Parts: sequence; C-alpha cells; structure tokens
Amino acid sequence: MTVFPLVIHIMKTSQRCIAKECICHQMRCLERIGEVSDRRNCSRRSKRKRGS
Repeated sequence: MTVFPLVIHIMKTSQRCIAKECICHQMRCLERIGEVSDRRNCSRRSKRKRGS
C-alpha cells in the first residue's frame, strides 16, 4: 500500500472541494483535511441538492 498516490489524490480533491466551497458531493475530502465545520454545513445541505 503506497501512501504517496493517496496523499496526492486527497490534496487534489481537498483543493477542489474548498475551491467549490463544499459542493457537498465531496464531504469526505473536507473531512480528510479536517474542515469539520465546513463538512457539517455541507452534510446538512447535501441532503437537499441545491446549486446556489
């Protein structure tokens, strides 16, 4: 199990997630980088698919 590809993937995903202000499709990426507060907000809105 190599960690490098995973780390790179997480970094790329987290950047995307933050850039899109937590689109809620990638709650996990926020969780990985420790953006728990954002993730909470996201998980609540993720149930209602609203593209605001």
